[in-house]
Amino acid sequence: MIAYEFIPVADRIAIIQFIRKMSDFPEVTNTEIADLDQTYSLSKGVISPNNVSLATATKKIAEESELVKANIVNVLEKINSNTDQQVLSIFNNYVLDKEKVVSVFNRDFTQNKDAELFINKLMISPVANGFKPNIVELPKEELIKLFNVLANAIS
Repeated sequence: MIAYEFIPVADRIAIIQFIRKMSDFPEVTNTEIADLDQTYSLSKGVISPNNVSLATATKKIAEESELVKANIVNVLEKINSNTDQQVLSIFNNYVLDKEKVVSVFNRDFTQNKDAELFINKLMISPVANGFKPNIVELPKEELIKLFNVLANAIS
């Protein structure tokens, strides 16, 4: 059940009436209900300044999603404009989902620019990070180059 403060007034009164019927309570009149409302401000409701309407939340999520997509496109353009053909080849041949790679890297490695951590995470679960499974066969030096290209494209 939702919190009492969020239940509409008519439903609050109905709940009270239902509970009162379980025992031998006298009937409550409309006048008594009006008096209770006057005393306790039942119909006033609760002001919840931190609540966001569904329409507003949906709009905000859509706006944030568009920003994320635009950022991913920008990062992919930077990577594709890289002049190091070896790194481009690694990126294009070993990446399963380019958007996922950029999203995961942005989430996990933008603040912590640790190539070792990147390689360890990649070795544990390449597919979950957007890479093809065979990326684990690459030498560490090439993985570090890939890390650096991603780090430079995102920063």
